[in-house]
Amino acid sequence: MGLGTPRILIVEDDPDLRAVIDSVFSMQNYDVVSTPNGLEALREALKTPPDLVISDVVMPEMDGWTLVKQFRSHAHLAFVPFIFLTVLSTAEDRVRGFRLGADDYLPKPFHFEELEYRVRGALRRSQRLPTSMRDAGEDEATCLKGTLDQVGLPSMLAFLELERKTGLLEVLPAHQPTTATIYFSDGRIVHAVMGDNDEIFGTEAVYAALTWSAGQFAFEACEVNVQTTISATTTHLLMESARRIDEEDWAKIG
Repeated sequence: MGLGTPRILIVEDDPDLRAVIDSVFSMQNYDVVSTPNGLEALREALKTPPDLVISDVVMPEMDGWTLVKQFRSHAHLAFVPFIFLTVLSTAEDRVRGFRLGADDYLPKPFHFEELEYRVRGALRRSQRLPTSMRDAGEDEATCLKGTLDQVGLPSMLAFLELERKTGLLEVLPAHQPTTATIYFSDGRIVHAVMGDNDEIFGTEAVYAALTWSAGQFAFEACEVNVQTTISATTTHLLMESARRIDEEDWAKIG
């Protein structure tokens, strides 16, 4: 987030609600951009990245699920806070939103005071986290550490791609006796292994790690001398992972 006025992107297909949200935050001197669906929102974000997104889920053209996946698959949008506003309020819906990379989830109907509070909190967290990581990233010897509840693995992969880092990322999930190691060369994922004997490797190891929502990670900048087993881009890996998660969710529902 820059030092100027925070830019908020509103994505809502209900024109009346969209206008009200726009008015509320415009009166608080935010730079507000409103769009009626995810497709237009993505176009706007790719042109001028926002500092925060407030989005409905069920919309024409492109729904909120797809929009947040698209954001998390683009390096320069990976850390943008994403708040869902939706009538879908079941625990399964909330879990799905968080797994896809949402930062917060507010069921409709909602109180605008609560939305304002959550927006302020998300902007504060966003201002602290990426700045500290980027400052640390200027030193190639720095080991970046964090937890998956602070920075989701999709965002971390996109960050390392954006910074064109070379080294290895160790990911330790909570409550599981296994570890994933993902190797980077100039920002590209070139290899990954999981398990004590590396029984899972390549793209399957990346997809498995991307299902973890809790745990710790540490990145160490270093030379990487491994056989390249992954040729897919980070964007492709993130989108394929999201597709697999969707399939698993629908299978459970079915």
